[in-house]
Amino acid sequence: MVHLEHVNCILGGAQALKDVTLHVERGEFVFLTGPSGAGKTTLLRVLYGDLKPKSGAADVAGVDLMRLRGVQLPELRRKVAVVFQDFKVLPERSVFENIAIALEVRGVSQVSIDKRVRAVIRALDLEERSYARCSELSGGEQQRVAIARSMVVNPELILADEPTGNLDSDLSRHLIDLFKQFNTYGTTIIMATHNREVLSWAPEARQVHLVRGEIVPVPPGAPGSVSTTKLFLRGVADMRRFPLPQLCTLLTVCMVALLAGTGLLILHNVQTEVLRTQAQARFQIYWKVGADEAAVEGQWADLKRAPGVAEVSTFTPRAALSELMRGLAPKTSGGGFANANANASSGANSGEDFAWLEGDNPLPATALVSFNIPPGEQPEPWMGRMYARLKGLDGVEQVTYNPTQLTLATGWIALVQKAAWPALGFFALVVGLVVGNTLKLMMLARKDEVEILSLVGARPWFIRAPLFANGVVQGLTGSVLSLFCLKFLQTWLRAVLDVPPLFLKVEFLPLWQSVALVLCTTCVAGLASLIAARK
Repeated sequence: MVHLEHVNCILGGAQALKDVTLHVERGEFVFLTGPSGAGKTTLLRVLYGDLKPKSGAADVAGVDLMRLRGVQLPELRRKVAVVFQDFKVLPERSVFENIAIALEVRGVSQVSIDKRVRAVIRALDLEERSYARCSELSGGEQQRVAIARSMVVNPELILADEPTGNLDSDLSRHLIDLFKQFNTYGTTIIMATHNREVLSWAPEARQVHLVRGEIVPVPPGAPGSVSTTKLFLRGVADMRRFPLPQLCTLLTVCMVALLAGTGLLILHNVQTEVLRTQAQARFQIYWKVGADEAAVEGQWADLKRAPGVAEVSTFTPRAALSELMRGLAPKTSGGGFANANANASSGANSGEDFAWLEGDNPLPATALVSFNIPPGEQPEPWMGRMYARLKGLDGVEQVTYNPTQLTLATGWIALVQKAAWPALGFFALVVGLVVGNTLKLMMLARKDEVEILSLVGARPWFIRAPLFANGVVQGLTGSVLSLFCLKFLQTWLRAVLDVPPLFLKVEFLPLWQSVALVLCTTCVAGLASLIAARK
């Protein structure tokens, strides 16, 4: 099971192990003894692959430690269970969860996990504390949790570093009896201790005056695999354990996605308007003040029937004055009787302010006419001819139009086509940096948990998958929230801008753009979380 030949190990610039030769056969019970600083813990670290020897030959459970690479480490630690001197429990998880995690990383079914965990909890007298957080336990109780976690996987080799150090005499004796029982089942046990009383409880055990390194266990048979769906759900459930970083990440992703969505909303509405007017010419026609309204209305009817006319908007002097009065009327806020009086007063005042204009209205009749430019015509010459024609209408005082409108429309479309991809790339970069850096901070907070998962044999995907799920959920939730905020913004802009003289109808994003925003944000967040977890 364990074969060391002339092993030397350097730790902190000093030689921690010197020419150590040790052979432990399968099913043997060995005590490692010696004073503090003798190298017991260092040797255990070598045995479970945490520390590589400088020289010599080392083989544990058929694994060559001198050639051990990072990708092989989980397999080695699935064969060796370790009881750490400092417990290595997850303080925010329950006793049951701390013990079950060693089985979960091996893909054991939930039914089997429940059965095996409850059995070992009973054996170590932890039933009343099954669902208590480990942070609420005493040192002795946490030590028993660590011992239960090592036993529940039925390993080939158990490495124990002072497992009775925090237990009273009765519990220590019970623990040694459990180790002896496991030993009779064929499990090899190497235990470091300086307690002579413990040695007397297992007189049949061999004693060696040195300490060994530790390694993660593997149950008999081929190791199972953990469902990816289960890992994703676990990652989602773990989000509640770090609420503040999660909330900050969610809000940041939402704001970045909202910023990108606002840009898309502006581009969509401007481009829609540009495309609508790209092949159109728009003229504003002003008649003389006091022109005969019947004659003007007849001219409006002729304009609406003219070939190539796309849209005609007309305002009589009275309608123009009404719009002016409505736009200049003061607005009040508040409620109740006082507000009603204020509204009534302001309405009366506004009516009095403009009443004198009713008999001598200074505003002219106006019309806004949009023409479709005939195919094959050059826009500017055609618009010049149409200008002369409209200026020649009876009673018309002024005609205005913007000959650069078509040029600007064409230039805008070209600009959008060139700037769209860089803008989307910048948005993806910002989302990726936000999610990735937040996950790195979370991983620093979970450093001890990641270390323990590695020590009990968790494969890289077991550790990374929940973090990936975390990033995906953050991206999905943040982008969906941004769409709700964007809808509120669009509704507000439409109410503000859809008034004279603007009459701008702000439309929401098309469905495909909304879906693309959600998918892009989710994918970028997921990819960033994978990169952060990998590093």
